[in-house]
Amino acid sequence: MTNYKWAHKDEIDKSVTIDWSKPVTHDMLNTGLATNNDEAYLYSIIGLFEGDWLPFYIGMVYKQDISSRHKNHDHIRRLKRLKELHPETTWHLTLGTVVSKEGRITKKLISEIEGLMIYSHWHEDSINENKINGYYGNSYTLITNKGFTDPFYLKVGYGAFISEE
Repeated sequence: MTNYKWAHKDEIDKSVTIDWSKPVTHDMLNTGLATNNDEAYLYSIIGLFEGDWLPFYIGMVYKQDISSRHKNHDHIRRLKRLKELHPETTWHLTLGTVVSKEGRITKKLISEIEGLMIYSHWHEDSINENKINGYYGNSYTLITNKGFTDPFYLKVGYGAFISEE
C-alpha cells in the first residue's frame, strides 16, 4: 500500500479526536453498571470473533445519553439481528468521546463525523443503512481515533491526498 499525505495540510478545516472507551457488553450498559460519559456522542456495536474486532454499527447521539438510546426498540432489534446472523461473535459497545480542535461540538459536526466513520469502516456485515454509499463533505476533515482503537483505523481523512511514489 502506498503512503499518502495531505495535498494541503494547512487547509484541514475539521480536526477531531475520538477517544473510544474500553468495550462493555450491551447488557452491562443497559443495567447502568457501565460508566457513561456525557461527552460520548458516538458509539459502535463491535464484535469480537477469533481475536479480531470489527465495527458492525456506528451511531450518534446528541440530546440523549447512550445508555438510554440503547434501550430503544430499534437498537434492541439491531443487536438481536446481529446475534442471529453471527452467533459465534461476542458483542460489545464502545463509546466515542469527541474533541474538536476548533472547539465547539455541534449536532452537525457529530453527524458529519458519524458519516465519515460509517463510510470509512463499512464492510459486508455492517448493519448501518444510512451513510454507507459515500461521504460528501464541504471541507477537509481529519479524524484521529484513540483509546480502544482495535476495530477502527487510527486516522480517517477527507480531502485531497497525494503520493510521491
